[in-house]
Amino acid sequence: MPFEHEGREETEEITYTRQKGHGRRPLPDNLPTEDVEYPLEDSDCPCCGDAMHKIGEEVTEELDYHPGSLFKRRHIRPKYACRQCEEGVYIAPMPPRPIDKGLPGPGAPVPGAPVPGLLAHVLTSKYADHAPLNRLQGMLRRHGVDIGVSTMCDWVGRMADLLMPIYTGLKSQLLGGPQIQSDATEVPYLLKSEKKQTAKGYLWTYLCESSRLVLYDFTTSQSRAGPSRFLQGFSGTLLTDGHASYNEIVETASLIRAGCWSHARRKYYDARADDRKRCGLMLKLIQDLFAIERKAQEAREKSASASEIFGDAEHLALRQSESARLIQSVRDCVDEWSLTVLPRSSVGKAVTYMRNQWETLVVFLNDPTLALHNNRSELAMRHAIVGRNNWTFAGSVAGGHRAAVIYSLVGTCKANGLDPFAYFKDVIDRLPRGENPNRLLPATWKAEQLS
Repeated sequence: MPFEHEGREETEEITYTRQKGHGRRPLPDNLPTEDVEYPLEDSDCPCCGDAMHKIGEEVTEELDYHPGSLFKRRHIRPKYACRQCEEGVYIAPMPPRPIDKGLPGPGAPVPGAPVPGLLAHVLTSKYADHAPLNRLQGMLRRHGVDIGVSTMCDWVGRMADLLMPIYTGLKSQLLGGPQIQSDATEVPYLLKSEKKQTAKGYLWTYLCESSRLVLYDFTTSQSRAGPSRFLQGFSGTLLTDGHASYNEIVETASLIRAGCWSHARRKYYDARADDRKRCGLMLKLIQDLFAIERKAQEAREKSASASEIFGDAEHLALRQSESARLIQSVRDCVDEWSLTVLPRSSVGKAVTYMRNQWETLVVFLNDPTLALHNNRSELAMRHAIVGRNNWTFAGSVAGGHRAAVIYSLVGTCKANGLDPFAYFKDVIDRLPRGENPNRLLPATWKAEQLS
């Protein structure tokens, strides 16, 4: 019949492959392996007192890192049970871990045993060596291990939380000191609502050169709220450029505000093509001012190995005699030029800046411990700028705060002549074990290593 197939249900078999859910990939079998065993301290049965027999073992695999190579560490914990009682299975506990159930784990709780390096490698690579996490992912793939960027980003966040008590301790030391230099730079961050759009954030550096402390803070604006919040409790001298964001904390906390002669000089240097005579004279005066400081520094260095003493009193006398005469010449120039140059010209702007900042620029005449510039804070900020040129932007506001914490430890380590990798490697292992964070501040940690 021509329509015999009508009303007959036709079926078609369809097959497809479904991707498994996200889970931890097994570690490669060809990785070098390190076994760490955790025997029970007492293998006698707690019920009858007879010796228990090993019936198996539980193996927890984790990934760790040696410079230049990955290896696999196995934490082997033998299981014990009593053949007579048959009551329960006994196994040694795992040591505290920096990330609970995470792939990077702790070192062995044995004196002289190696401590974990993978987390230290990730932090050092990104925040000391300026390698973005996607670039680090490619490096790890060459070792046969695939770790996602999101996973490493989570590790960084957890390590920032773990290291926060050390950051807090460094901040307390900084705020208790006599002087702080500060500077700020723009750091874009991704908006949470629109992941492809960035907004302007700012990374601030707060530095004490004599104490070798370098701290960073992240804010979403360059307003006065940032310095006012961070510097709460500080009562010393604040050395900055002329930015108005510091005005509030200076007034409310009655701080001594010191100005930067490098910033004042830079404006004349940029204007030198428009007025070579005036700018050339001012640059020469400022050059002579810095020459006096170099002479004082050389005298301090010589006095350390000679009987002739050159200390703060001698430095202060030098400033109040030689430096003060140069300062008076600078003031005479800017007062005269303010009457003759156009305010909107490049030279006029340089003169206006110097006149507006004059009270802060002459503070150093009465304090021999105060630098003429905040170049150290700018150098510390340059480290973050190099990193920003590689990772381009922070993934979120929280990412900006994490970067501030870890950059602070990296910067303070470098100021104290420490290898950030060696520092992180030891500290990340000791903090989960209940170590006092005050004993792990970089300067204290360095003294411990040398003792």
